[in-house]
Amino acid sequence: MLRLYSCVLHATEKRYILEKLRSADLEKIKQQFPDYPYPDLLKAIQVSLAALDENCQQRYLDFAVFPEDTPIPEAVLQTFWEPLELDEFDSQDVIDELVKKSLASRDEAGNLRLHDLQLDYVRKQHTVLAKESEGIKFLHNRLLNAYGEKYREGWHSLENDGYIWQNLAYHLLAGEAIRLWRLRFAQSPRP
Repeated sequence: MLRLYSCVLHATEKRYILEKLRSADLEKIKQQFPDYPYPDLLKAIQVSLAALDENCQQRYLDFAVFPEDTPIPEAVLQTFWEPLELDEFDSQDVIDELVKKSLASRDEAGNLRLHDLQLDYVRKQHTVLAKESEGIKFLHNRLLNAYGEKYREGWHSLENDGYIWQNLAYHLLAGEAIRLWRLRFAQSPRP
């Protein structure tokens, strides 16, 4: 997390960032995370997020949909964001910006990961900022719909992207999309 501070300080003027860190609403952060013993780290995440443009901020909040301790291949994010009219190059730009700001990291295989604190922060912020109609279920269904658009023949046609097969049931349950599963499954060819 210390890397987060230094990366931010190199990304913009030091004076501006230091003022943002000083003026971050620590009381609000403490209310959102009452038992977290290191609110200064939350302040750093908040300042890094605020330094992003609106699109990058929204895409960062999209990470709330992913399970803890799960590597996220870049291809998954490209699939997720394609219906938002981000092509693979736009997606790569967002991913690179998040990594540059230390809001996400790449593991040895090149997959993206969020620290547990970052994921908690993203989930909390998504809950606070999302419209009631766009809660976490909405995110899960948006991800499922993105895969449905890409693989129109049904779930059986999903390619193994290193993520979706391992986590499909998680997203179906969290999105309360069992009906969608049955519909797609019914369209699958029978042996």
